[in-house]
Amino acid sequence: MTVGIISYNIHCVPVAGGCPTGHLEAVAAYVNSLAIEHDASIFIFNELFVTDARTVLLNRLREGGVVWQMTKVANTPNVGPLASSGVAVAWRPDQVIRTGKMHEIAFKGCCQFDCLAYKGAIHVPFRTLGGNRFHVVGTHMQAWEIPMACAGVRDGQSEQLGNMVSALQSRGTVHSGEPVIMGGDFNEAATEGMEARLGASHVSCEGNCKTHASGEFDHFFVRADHSFLSRCSSYTPVDVSGMSNPSDHLPIFMQVDI
Repeated sequence: MTVGIISYNIHCVPVAGGCPTGHLEAVAAYVNSLAIEHDASIFIFNELFVTDARTVLLNRLREGGVVWQMTKVANTPNVGPLASSGVAVAWRPDQVIRTGKMHEIAFKGCCQFDCLAYKGAIHVPFRTLGGNRFHVVGTHMQAWEIPMACAGVRDGQSEQLGNMVSALQSRGTVHSGEPVIMGGDFNEAATEGMEARLGASHVSCEGNCKTHASGEFDHFFVRADHSFLSRCSSYTPVDVSGMSNPSDHLPIFMQVDI
């Protein structure tokens, strides 16, 4: 079965004027059209910082009659002034099925304005309709890494991500041989060091790979054997015919033969 996955940072930030109703509605309409035009089975969302964002996106995705499901936004605080991670994963249950308990982590390190949010990652176990198991980990890493002041923050976060998956494998939550797809906004270009910390291989990008308005950063890594990596298409920025992208980030699309 071919599974289409889209990583999309909706740029809905928790500051005054950061996510007005019009922006959120425009994002929801765009997401719904992305799902239809690109036959997406899974979304990895970033920057769902505003409380209503999850509900608005989910309601719009369900308008076509498909009962999309979505995790809660990872690391949503019960009290306190900090925002959540802004990370959530959505899926079409008529194409992929969640198979068990989800897991989340909050990063231990942060810098500057990122310290106002519980950034981290969420893990979702899936299987295809044919019974093939796989896992998705959605994340959003440190946005700005100011020289000297913030050096090494993303290194620590990517190491935590790798350790999270290793722990899931040690506990038997991720069975031997089951692929783990790490996706989201890594805010960094892949390096050998990053791949080593994640324990995963970077999926190649096709085209200009400009995933942010400000430049090229990576969105997909896979922790699996090389035969599985060969079944992942190069990922690429996508759009919707006749619609303007309301975010300053581009949706990134990858197909995986599972």
